[in-house]
Amino acid sequence: MEILNTIISLSGLIALLSILYLRYQNKIKLGFSFDKWAPGELILGISIAFVSVTLAFLALKIGGFIEIKSIALDTPKFFKGLGTYAIGAAAEEIIFRVGLLLLLIYLLKNIWVAILLQIILFGVLHITNPSATLLTAFSNAIGGLMYSIALIYTGRIWMPFSLHVFWNFAQSFWGFNVSGLTWYSDIFVHLNPVGTKYLSGGEYGLEGSIIGIIARLLVLVLIVVTSKLIQNYYPQIIKNQYSILPQSLRPT
Repeated sequence: MEILNTIISLSGLIALLSILYLRYQNKIKLGFSFDKWAPGELILGISIAFVSVTLAFLALKIGGFIEIKSIALDTPKFFKGLGTYAIGAAAEEIIFRVGLLLLLIYLLKNIWVAILLQIILFGVLHITNPSATLLTAFSNAIGGLMYSIALIYTGRIWMPFSLHVFWNFAQSFWGFNVSGLTWYSDIFVHLNPVGTKYLSGGEYGLEGSIIGIIARLLVLVLIVVTSKLIQNYYPQIIKNQYSILPQSLRPT
């Protein structure tokens, strides 16, 4: 599986180089434009991620699937975790969404087939993480779908980037391992999973829980709903919507 992960990562890098060449030829947009509305996209991604993870945390606590040991803010871990998640999210979003997804869309001329292939690879990439299962791979694939939809709906990288950063950071803040990794767990809450790992998430963390998958689906709903509301009432804010897609594939 390590070899497979290496192949997937290299494929993503090759896709990114291909996309940069297509951008050089002015055949595609990359979604890095930054204007006065971009901070709003960043804030929206942060809000959606933190609210969804917090609701999942509350659901697990109320259901008795996690046990809180203590509550104490670890300030150094707070800033180190935020920085690490920002770097990791930037790398994955540039390689998998800007690189691989946009290249697949360009080549296949089919948005949904391109998204499906990309999220399968994104899920497989995480299968070698500690405590990973087929359920966690599926959960990570849904994560790839979250970021892909955010990219397509806004036409830019800023919402999927902030969504990715704070989806991970919020898990650490509330005491969960992130994709099986314990680097910055317990930033604020220190907890233990209780009962079946399919509900508590076990050592993999929230993403290994059915509740975590539901939280991911909530993120998808919130992305679509908030984008539609903004489109109806403040259309100037999302003038870039779908702009990252080839002209022939943009909704009319």
